Amino acid sequence: MGPVYAQMADNFHQLRPTGGTGVPTHQAEWVIDGLTLVAKDLLGIRTPQGGLLLVLPHMNKEELDREAADLLLGVLSEVVDLVLPGATPEVWDMRRGKRFRLRGNANRTTLRVALQGYIAKYQREWALIA
Repeated sequence: MGPVYAQMADNFHQLRPTGGTGVPTHQAEWVIDGLTLVAKDLLGIRTPQGGLLLVLPHMNKEELDREAADLLLGVLSEVVDLVLPGATPEVWDMRRGKRFRLRGNANRTTLRVALQGYIAKYQREWALIA
């Protein structure tokens, strides 16, 4: 096992709640402005207190910043009830051992508008290529 994978494994054990167990998740699709986003292969974890976490592991070399994490959490928030009902969405930066959750006062409308802006940009770029 290479050093990066060993580091991610160590960080996984650090981030995983002590006594947490895996639970199955379902695949889900979310269609927004003509773009279909597929949520699959996400981690489901039951905490010792009985709560559920829906985790998207981020494994890229680049560090995940708060803005990008919030966008990912916005997508997870839209599909959480289809993937693992009752779970709290989290994104884990596996290389740095950082956990991200949406803040309690996060403005979901602003987040959705930001997602729509990124999607419009993505669709425009692909339209120019085609």
